[in-house]
Amino acid sequence: MNMPTKKLVQDVPTRWNSSFAMLQSLLEQKQVLGAYAAEHDIPTLNVQQWTLVNNIIDTLGPFDDVTKEVSDRKTSAAVILPMLTMLRRLLARQHTASIGIQTMRSSMLTSLNKRFEDAATYKNLVLSTMLDPRFKHKGPSIYDVHTEVGGGQAQVDACGGGSSPMWTSTQKIKIRVH
Repeated sequence: MNMPTKKLVQDVPTRWNSSFAMLQSLLEQKQVLGAYAAEHDIPTLNVQQWTLVNNIIDTLGPFDDVTKEVSDRKTSAAVILPMLTMLRRLLARQHTASIGIQTMRSSMLTSLNKRFEDAATYKNLVLSTMLDPRFKHKGPSIYDVHTEVGGGQAQVDACGGGSSPMWTSTQKIKIRVH
């Protein structure tokens, strides 16, 4: 097939992103694998299984992107809450491909919410996001901070229409750190 020699990436049970990399590698080598399977009379994935691989890659892709972003030493804490919000929104969207993929996404959303349920209560994360110029005009919707965060951490009041998804430059933000 005149293609460069490549090795398939293998799954490593202790690293979730190795499953993503393995599936991506498998998909990239789909033609070669099909030709090899036909030549050696071995079974290969069927159309539904390839579709499942595609859907899993689509679901895990944003997690891989976020992992790489937050692992970069130049990344600030200001991106954590917006990225968690983005992942939550992506997982909450209904997936039309299959019930299995929707179940996987639902389980991932439950796990993400459980692991990061208190993230918006950490004053340093909230303040760094609010003060970051990239998120300055995005308002609370970008990081799912409720108007009052308890537990002695921080209280954020959006005056003048806090339910609006965007703050305007005329709205005032009152921050009280306990």
